[in-house]
Amino acid sequence: MTTTIQKWGNSQGIRIPKFILEAVHWNGNERLVVSAENDKIIIERAEKRKNIKELFDDFDEEASAEFSIAVLKSKELMNIAAFCGKTGSRLKAALYKYRGGYFLLADISRCQVREIAQLLCLADEYVDEICYTKSIAAFLREHGQCVIKENAAAVLGNL
Repeated sequence: MTTTIQKWGNSQGIRIPKFILEAVHWNGNERLVVSAENDKIIIERAEKRKNIKELFDDFDEEASAEFSIAVLKSKELMNIAAFCGKTGSRLKAALYKYRGGYFLLADISRCQVREIAQLLCLADEYVDEICYTKSIAAFLREHGQCVIKENAAAVLGNL
């Protein structure tokens, strides 16, 4: 089957026939990940997002004191920049690149539980993965390429 790229407002788009969507069990409201690789456009179903209750089901407020860093990973720098644009410059962070991915190491040690929850909800919209282990942050600092050492959230948020 062939189709044509068409102008839709200020964007470009293609129409995907219903029988193709049915073949992959997609409906009209799917969250998708769109990427380019080797002169091809790849469209994949995004992972199901957790709601706020699911994000904090196993949350132990006493253990939250152990959280000092959040590592936010995205294949696309612009997704991290969009996240930083929403958080403002209040978030202390550094940006690293490792094996084709971008990692924002955000200092959450001074954040209250409510602030962490808000950041997680926002990050869920923009990044591919979130983790809180100091060992991953240490690994990235040692093996990753430092792109922005200080004030990464402020720098990226102004792109």
